[in-house]
Amino acid sequence: MDKEVKSNIRIYEFITFLASSARGLFEEPQTYGPFRCLDAITRFINLIEELGYSDPYLKELKKDIEKGKYLVLASEEDFKKFIIELNVKLARKIKELLEVK
Repeated sequence: MDKEVKSNIRIYEFITFLASSARGLFEEPQTYGPFRCLDAITRFINLIEELGYSDPYLKELKKDIEKGKYLVLASEEDFKKFIIELNVKLARKIKELLEVK
């Protein structure tokens, strides 16, 4: 299988994951939605790495999310705090990138 076909398959697998996640949210507990979103971020980072994009910040972000997303199993409040902190962290990164301009 050539590289382009493999890349296309991986892209469509990711899109399919998102679509099936959306479908599952009708029956799943409410807190599973944020978990699915965090899982999608790590899957997306994996996908772009497989396609040749590399960024140390994203690698670290993926590690943080892999640890933090399972807080949903222990404490919904800690899980919410983690998501808020993640959003602040990402906003800071975007601000940093914009300031480089």
